[in-house]
Amino acid sequence: MGKKASSRLQNSDEQYAVELWRYDPKKLSVGNCVDRLSLALALRDNKDERIEDAIEEMLEYLWRDIDGKRNRQF
Repeated sequence: MGKKASSRLQNSDEQYAVELWRYDPKKLSVGNCVDRLSLALALRDNKDERIEDAIEEMLEYLWRDIDGKRNRQF
């Protein structure tokens, strides 16, 4: 019997997960850091409550930043 393909890592010391995006995340990032939207998308299926809470808090700050920039008077 042949091996089945899996989306899970069997050994995280020897394997890497690769994600393909339909957009260039570098356009949203600053420096060598991942942008907040891409990070939230990458972790969206994580069931750890602490990570879910951290993502929610991070996105709240993001929306506040966006809203503050939008409401600035020039």
